[in-house]
Amino acid sequence: MLLPLDLLHSFLTVITVGSMSRACRSLGRTQAAVSLQIQRLEDLSGGKLIERRTRPLQTTPRGELVLQHARDMLEMNAAFVARLKDDEVSGSLRVGIPNDFATRFLPRVLAAFVRSHPGISLEVESDISDRLSARFSDGELDLVLAIRGQHGWDRPSRVWHDPLVWIGQRAAIAKKARSHRPQSPLSLVTYPEGCGYRRRMLTALERNEIAHRIAYTSLDLSGLSVAVENGLGITALAQHTLPTPLKSLILTDSLLPPLEQVEIGLLCKEESLSPRALNTLRDSFIEALDSRLFQT
Repeated sequence: MLLPLDLLHSFLTVITVGSMSRACRSLGRTQAAVSLQIQRLEDLSGGKLIERRTRPLQTTPRGELVLQHARDMLEMNAAFVARLKDDEVSGSLRVGIPNDFATRFLPRVLAAFVRSHPGISLEVESDISDRLSARFSDGELDLVLAIRGQHGWDRPSRVWHDPLVWIGQRAAIAKKARSHRPQSPLSLVTYPEGCGYRRRMLTALERNEIAHRIAYTSLDLSGLSVAVENGLGITALAQHTLPTPLKSLILTDSLLPPLEQVEIGLLCKEESLSPRALNTLRDSFIEALDSRLFQT
C-alpha cells in the first residue's frame, strides 16, 4: 500500500493549522477537494484519522501514526529534492536559536537540512535572544533567530509576530485571589534576565501594579515546563512554540494583564565565508517557519 505524498501533505497541513478552512487557504484548494483527499487517505489507512468535533482539529491514535509518517516522508522527499538542486553547496555556518525553538521545532529542521546538504558543517548554539543578538552584532554568528530586544534589529531577513500567553495551573491564580493580603505576590517561573518573554511579563505585571516574585528560573524550556506543571508558578510563553503538555494550561484569567506580542526575527550575516550555504539555510528557516509555525 502506497500513501501518496500529496495526501500526506494535505493531512499534515490540516493538523498543523488546526482547521479545514485555514488548511484550504494554505494549500490553495477548495474545502471539497481537501475533504476528498483526507477521505481518500483514511480509506487507504484503514480508519478515521481526524477527530472532527474538536477545535482545533486533532488526530485519532491512528491519525497520530499517519501524521508522524507524513512528516518523515515529506522531509525525506524535500531532502532528496534539495540534494538534487544543491549538490555543490558547501561551507561552515554558526547558528544561534532561542531555547523554545531549539527544544520543540528547529532540531527537526536542522537535521533535515544537514541530511540534504552534507557539504555544510553547522555549529548550533541555544541561548537567550538578547545574548544571541549581541553575538550576531559582534560577528560571532552567521544566522540567528531571536526575539526582538529593547534595542531592535538592523535589517532582519524576516520578521514574524507571535502572541504571548499566560501559562500555569489555575490553582496558582486562585491562591492569590483567596489571599487576604492585597499584595500577596504572584509566583513566576521564567527564563533568566535578558529574555524577551520575561521582560514583557514583568512589564505587564508592574504596569498593572500586581505584586510578584521570581520563584523559579531556568534557561531550559523543559525545566520551565516541569515547574509550571507542578504548580511552582505561572509564566508567559509564545503561543506557537508551546510544548503540547502546556497547551491545556493557557490561562485567560481576569487577574492577569494582557501581554504584548513578540517579534521574532531572522538575522542573516551580509558577508560570509560560505554565502551560498548561508542563503540556503536562511531560505530553509523561512520556509519551515512560514509553513509549520506561522500559517494564518
